Amino acid sequence: MNTHIQKLYLRHSFLAAVITVIPVMPAVLAQTVGPPQGPAAPLQQILRAHHALTTPPASVQIRGTLTREKVSEPVKITATRQEEVLVESGTAKRVATTSVHFEDKQGKVTPLPTLSGFTQLDATSVFFLAQIAARPVTVAPAVPAVMPGGPGQRIRVRSNRTELHYGKIRVADEVDLYIGPAGLLTGVSRSFYESAPPFKFSHAYAFSDYKETNGILLPYRIERYLKGRKVETIAVTSYEFDVPAAPTLFSPKGTR
Repeated sequence: MNTHIQKLYLRHSFLAAVITVIPVMPAVLAQTVGPPQGPAAPLQQILRAHHALTTPPASVQIRGTLTREKVSEPVKITATRQEEVLVESGTAKRVATTSVHFEDKQGKVTPLPTLSGFTQLDATSVFFLAQIAARPVTVAPAVPAVMPGGPGQRIRVRSNRTELHYGKIRVADEVDLYIGPAGLLTGVSRSFYESAPPFKFSHAYAFSDYKETNGILLPYRIERYLKGRKVETIAVTSYEFDVPAAPTLFSPKGTR
């Protein structure tokens, strides 16, 4: 189990995968946000800082160039509000949903040893934020956090969902959001296997280089970190919402 765990997840740090984003967004996303109310008010306030996504879109598709260990290749990420994600890079594909997690390399499908630990949408930044703001979640008060760009805040968000990994370790749906001095989302991080200290790690994404696109502030750079080490960088060339994404796209047969 030690080997599988070390391969799959990241140490607790908000720094994680890189996606440099140049998004193109439909006008439906640039909506007026009313005063934040209810348990998700802090999340709505962050959305206000981004000027967008008060009504979550059904899907998002990100295209760009993925760089991993000095090797670059095209990448396409398709994700939905049903927490489905398909990552296509080079000749490989990876699918994660609430019920499956597998890789498809040149037509050979390999199930991964656990579900993704609720990380399916984490790399989609503002899209992910809009989705969790619309869910029944518990939002803890913000606490101070040190950011690369200066003092910021960390907000912990929880739902009542769990996954069972390796038949014995219960993984909670709990994510830390990191908010920079300007009120923008600068990272997300999840800790895994707190109950099994020898195998504890975290999975995180960092977002930076925000620019306004069609009135929406979006990150043009995302970094992915595994156990505190940067493992991927994606320079995004397009960002499209409400794209067609049939459920079959996220099945083993659909990736072929």
